[in-house]
Amino acid sequence: MSKGAWRVGWVRALLFAGAAGFVLVLMPSVLAANSLIVLSHMLVFSIACLGLNLLYGTAGSFSLGHATYFGVAAYTGAFLVRFSPVESFETYLASGVLASTVFAAVIGFFSVRTTKIFFAILTLAFSMVVYSLVINGAVFRLFGGLGWALYLLGEGAMYVPRLTILGASFGPADFIAAFYHVIVAAFIASVLVL
Repeated sequence: MSKGAWRVGWVRALLFAGAAGFVLVLMPSVLAANSLIVLSHMLVFSIACLGLNLLYGTAGSFSLGHATYFGVAAYTGAFLVRFSPVESFETYLASGVLASTVFAAVIGFFSVRTTKIFFAILTLAFSMVVYSLVINGAVFRLFGGLGWALYLLGEGAMYVPRLTILGASFGPADFIAAFYHVIVAAFIASVLVL
């Protein structure tokens, strides 16, 4: 492949990515709120797939425990919002990313020494341990009677109120669009980094 053909391929890819990013940014003006929420979920799962692609496609290690990191981040943020006066989405996000990174480092410390199917099964085993701790309420019991009451009330789920984004409060309709733009920014950043 000549040097010029290589550049043309990159230019086409960047133009396509720019056009796709532009279309994603315009979606709140085109889609209804429910469709925007579905698209937000698709973008979040796409970020997870990018991580799996990096791990499996580049490093050759197949992980069955990636959902655990999502869960650790979500519950960390939910507990932070519930048991502290945090109302900022940025703090919620930072606490979740930090907790899931630390948790991934701990699991990675034990799992990185294995390869192939053993890596997949070990990450699955850690994932099932975390799942069982959440499902049987052990994580909620760490927060005393109120935590246990939250577990019994929500059956393991936790309500997270609308948070402020960059210090601004949004109404229900505006929050969905603002939150979608945060997810699009995270998706574009993930595509550029990964």
